[in-house]
Amino acid sequence: MGVTSELPHFVEDDLYCSLEEMDSSSTKKWDLFAIELNTSHEATAIATEAIKTARQNSRAFLLDIDLDYFSTWNPFRRELNTYIDEAAIKTVTQVFSTVRYKQSLLDLMQAKQREFERKVFCQLMKRLEAADAMELASKRTSEWTQIVQELIPLYAHDVNANDIFKDLFQILEQYRDQKEVRHEIWTAGPFLDLPSHETSLEEIISMVSELEQFLRTSALDAPAIVTIAKSTGDKFLPPHQVNFVLTCVLEMLARTYGELSTKSTSV
Repeated sequence: MGVTSELPHFVEDDLYCSLEEMDSSSTKKWDLFAIELNTSHEATAIATEAIKTARQNSRAFLLDIDLDYFSTWNPFRRELNTYIDEAAIKTVTQVFSTVRYKQSLLDLMQAKQREFERKVFCQLMKRLEAADAMELASKRTSEWTQIVQELIPLYAHDVNANDIFKDLFQILEQYRDQKEVRHEIWTAGPFLDLPSHETSLEEIISMVSELEQFLRTSALDAPAIVTIAKSTGDKFLPPHQVNFVLTCVLEMLARTYGELSTKSTSV
């Protein structure tokens, strides 16, 4: 499944697809509204009115709540941190996260160009990982240098990509005899820019309250169904906060929509 939205999030997750590339017999049109709960009252009112207008012919909707919105860990960073220090993690993060297709604003890079650069970057990084696995040091260094020269143009002019890759090479060489560490670096690298912020209990209560206020002021009908993702298996939601966040959200839904009928499933 693909979407025509040019938001960087969809491009980075390999979900972007131009209209020309889609099968016309299977395309569906959707309205996407993104609202920051802490934005001005005027902006929220405009967005709410747009949602109401779009839903005039279809009142039922599904409310999906991801609990890691309220508090989130980056499990990739936490796992990598058990192998290497913060300075090394910073270097790995720069390699994977300061590439131009991730840094360019929506209006400064077209989706097709962003998608093209993303694919080229991923292909080159796979080659670089393969070069890192070479046993012969001279061959490894030669391949690494060549691939890095192909990667450098994919970074913004204010990023010293050459130095960053030199630092990464030194880190990998430091763990040459520890294959597990190098594997973790290559595995976690692409995800180190994901958010990581363990929210306080007071902040969680405030965020749930903001969501409740939005649901009440938007004048939407009660949802046909509510789905809640706890994000416990992957530990994006701090495990010790799961019950607290879930309880807060369920109590908020009960206050807003009345008595709830709940069912728990494992995926």
